[in-house]
Amino acid sequence: MRLFLPTAAALLLASPTMFSGAQAQGSSSVTGPELASRKRRANSDSKSNASSEEKRGLDLIRSYNEELLRYLQLTTADENSLVPTPGPTLAGAEVPTEAPLVPSECIVDVDITCTLGGSGLPCESLTAPPLGICVPADGSDLSIVTFEFQSTPCAGGDNDQGTDAVCTDVGPGVPPSGADVSIVCEDNAEMSAIVLTVTPSSGITAGDTFTVEEMNGGPLPLSMVCTISDTGSGAVLQTNTFDLSGDVSLDLKDSFGSLILVSCNDVTCIEELNVVYNLSNVGPDSMTFLDLFRDFNGVAENLVSQVTPNPLLPGQSTSVSEEFTIDVCTPGLFRISIAVEAEPANGPVCLADDVIEFSINERPTTPTT
Repeated sequence: MRLFLPTAAALLLASPTMFSGAQAQGSSSVTGPELASRKRRANSDSKSNASSEEKRGLDLIRSYNEELLRYLQLTTADENSLVPTPGPTLAGAEVPTEAPLVPSECIVDVDITCTLGGSGLPCESLTAPPLGICVPADGSDLSIVTFEFQSTPCAGGDNDQGTDAVCTDVGPGVPPSGADVSIVCEDNAEMSAIVLTVTPSSGITAGDTFTVEEMNGGPLPLSMVCTISDTGSGAVLQTNTFDLSGDVSLDLKDSFGSLILVSCNDVTCIEELNVVYNLSNVGPDSMTFLDLFRDFNGVAENLVSQVTPNPLLPGQSTSVSEEFTIDVCTPGLFRISIAVEAEPANGPVCLADDVIEFSINERPTTPTT
C-alpha cells in the first residue's frame, strides 16, 4: 500500500487565501501610494495566513501519521491471528485408528469334596451308629472309650445303669464353662494292677473330649472311677463311677454327671469331616477371586484370603480346605455350600457355586451289617 503524506509547503501552496489575493492584484488599477500601502498590508496578511496555514498543515500531518500507525498495528494483529489450514489428504489414504479394547472373559468352576477323616469315605455315606453298640454282642471287652466334658452337676446325668453308676459332687461342684479341669481315671477295684491313660488329662474345658484306655492297650476294667479336679488348685470337684463290664446297659450319649460317652472302641458319635473347595480357571484370561463364601449349616465365612495363588492364570487350579466335627448320634441335615465371585482384568465378574447335602437318620435299634 502506498501512502502520500502532505507537507507544510504543499498545504501552504494550496491555501485559498493566497489564490484570492493574486486574483485581486490582477483586476484593479491603483495609484502608486495606494499600491505601496496595499503591498504592505498584503505582506502582513500573507505572513499571518502563512503561519495559520502552516499550523493547520502540521496538525493534518500529525493526524494522518496517527491513522497510519493505527492501521499498521491492526494489520500486524490480523496476520498473527491467522491459523494454518491443513493440506489436503491424499485420495485413498487410510487414517490410522486405535484398536478397540476387547473385554476379558471370565469363566470359573468350583466343586466341593467332603470325606470322612477316619475312613476317607464320602460324607454322604455317613450313618448313625446303632443303639446299645457299647455292649458288644460277641462278649468282647472294651479297650478305649471317649468322653465329652460338660460343666454339669450330677443331677444332670442320664443313663440306664441304675445303682451301678454313682456320681458325687464335691465341695463347690463342677466349675462354670470356660474353667480348666484335670481328669484322672482308675480301676474301681481295690489293689488293681490296671493303669489307665487319660488323653488329655488337664486343661480340659466344656466341650472338649478326652480318651481313656489301658496303658498297654489291654481291656478296660469292669468298673471305672473318674475324678474331676480344678486344674489350678487341685481341689476335687466331682467323681463318677460307671460299669464297663457289658452286663449292664452302656450306650453312646449316656451321661454321668459332667461326662458324656461319645465313643467306645471303634464306634463313635464324633466324625471328622475333611472338606475341600476346588477352584479352576477354565476361561481364556486370568482372573482374581473377590469372594469365596462358605456356608455350613448357617455358619458363613469368607475364605477368599486363603485362595493361593490369586489371581489364577488360564487353566490353573487351586483349593481351600477345612475340617469340621459333627455329632452323628443326633439326627439332622448337613448342608455345605460355596459361592465364588471372580473378576478378569477388564471384563465383567463371573460367578460359580456348589452345594452338597447329607442327612443323619435316627439311630437303628440293632447293629447294621
